[in-house]
Amino acid sequence: MKIWRNFKEKFEKTPTSEKRTIKTIETNIRKCKFCNSTDIIKYGKKNGKQNYYCKSCNRKFVNNIHFENMKYSPKIIALTLDLYFKGVSLRKISHHLKEFYRLNICYKSVYNWIEKYVSIMNEYVNDIQPNIG
Repeated sequence: MKIWRNFKEKFEKTPTSEKRTIKTIETNIRKCKFCNSTDIIKYGKKNGKQNYYCKSCNRKFVNNIHFENMKYSPKIIALTLDLYFKGVSLRKISHHLKEFYRLNICYKSVYNWIEKYVSIMNEYVNDIQPNIG
């Protein structure tokens, strides 16, 4: 308990500029996802997402790897996964999204997201090499 209190007090005393924030990592697109051409340009942002334009096939697209055809944003899906792994039930997650985000998401959808993204997360975690020294 004492360690936690000391840590909390140190954190509260640090200036806000030194506190770390979570940022999403945006990967650079090098190929068109339709024709695999490298002749693409950034084409503005829509709903906070970077749009791209392919000069070869004249199509616009968004970098949404693993989130193709998903109605909800990756942040909402990540939130549901986080709540699930913290021990919150599927129905309570659904209720939380309804109360705080005004989203009507069925608990079965939350379960489907968990089934889909746990395998993707496992692939990512298995590739991480810890720095030991």
